[in-house]
Amino acid sequence: MFKINFFYILILLAGCAHFFPKQNRKIASSEKFCDKVLAEIKFEVPGLSYVYLENGEVKHEGGCGHIGGYSSDKMQEVSNHGLPATNKTIWPVQSVSKLITVLTTLQALEKLALKKDPSNPLLALNQLLDQDINKLFRFNSHRIQNPHFPNQKITMRHVLTHTSSIINNYNSYPHNKIVKEPNYVLQEPAYNETMWEYLNPKGQAYSTKNFLTKGPGHNYKYSSIASSIAALLIPYRMGTNFKYWSQINLFDSLKMWNTGWRYRDLTYLKDRGNFAYPMMNNKAGNWTRSNACNESIRKEVFCLFWEHLFYPSASLKSTTSDFAHLLKMLMNDGRYNGQQILQSETLLEMTKDNQLRNFPTWKDVRRNLPIYQGLIVSWQKYLGIWYVCHQGYNPGFWSIACYRPKKHYSVNGKLSDNSKEKRRGFAIFSHDFKGSSKELIESLLKFTK
Repeated sequence: MFKINFFYILILLAGCAHFFPKQNRKIASSEKFCDKVLAEIKFEVPGLSYVYLENGEVKHEGGCGHIGGYSSDKMQEVSNHGLPATNKTIWPVQSVSKLITVLTTLQALEKLALKKDPSNPLLALNQLLDQDINKLFRFNSHRIQNPHFPNQKITMRHVLTHTSSIINNYNSYPHNKIVKEPNYVLQEPAYNETMWEYLNPKGQAYSTKNFLTKGPGHNYKYSSIASSIAALLIPYRMGTNFKYWSQINLFDSLKMWNTGWRYRDLTYLKDRGNFAYPMMNNKAGNWTRSNACNESIRKEVFCLFWEHLFYPSASLKSTTSDFAHLLKMLMNDGRYNGQQILQSETLLEMTKDNQLRNFPTWKDVRRNLPIYQGLIVSWQKYLGIWYVCHQGYNPGFWSIACYRPKKHYSVNGKLSDNSKEKRRGFAIFSHDFKGSSKELIESLLKFTK
């Protein structure tokens, strides 16, 4: 038999008293954000998940509402009092997927640049970005070119800044596929073949309408297909498929265990009820799933679960909890848990302004053109502070991920050091909503001050 020191019992009880109220306060804080803050800005949404970071560390995370899905044991509709949305809920993140596309592409370019010029890899990286993409890799022995301007080169920088003149032609590209439930086995689209069909004059999906009638590098037109071209670098130069490369070099390195490109990649998860369903507000003012499918522009597409064939530019599934790891890496100069995922100089290049606002016709092309456009990412202003961001939307879902980097190049080209300020980052994944996304973001930032 042993003796218990009463003094140690007091210490243990004091520790427990400190711990549990802290957890309860976090839950109460999440409930306050959902019930009070969203009501104040008249923001209506079936469900959302969020995470907030300061200086690369998670300070607050949670969820509001429900996932709009079904129970894990059988298919059934879930009401507004159904399964709650949390930081572990798996959402299709739409065009926020492009953030992964550019990061993995830059990882590959780093390796190629180091081989090209070991003494000055940053210079070599910029040379590769501005090189004719057909010299960077051969795409099934076919040149990637705008048929209206066959002699003008298309570069990696063009496809990563939406200035390649290759556009989304929904009449040609098979963009989505219905998936009845998340463990539905969708055949991995033959990505190379799909792109070949769209870009090659002999392809079934080819049309001169797949391209602008203005040359590459002279116009801005947001394009998921063009962004996907960047990922072709992986199979054609790195000798492996993009899915495997991103899994090994990014998801595994960042411990993003609940992230994948296809629902079938995540079927090992036992709780299938953790997947969010698309939810929209119908004409009667009710939040619904089935009616949203019928009322969407592409009627048959947005029913139940669906796979986005803009792979990999819009097909990622993830959680805000996983994205916290990604944001932590980005906010710490490309470093995560002692491992350098990307060089800090590469991230500086990714966030550097490409001067698209100087295009003489940008206002006529797209009035909401980002003022400061980096490689895929753009700078967006909330509460007077500029953040590196990317948003995503498709009927039923909306997403955003933003962060304030340690360093960035200002418009005049000077290096700005932000390391001494309170740098913030956040990710929000949600259903379609009624309200202002900017008000939602700024309310989150005010709430977490």
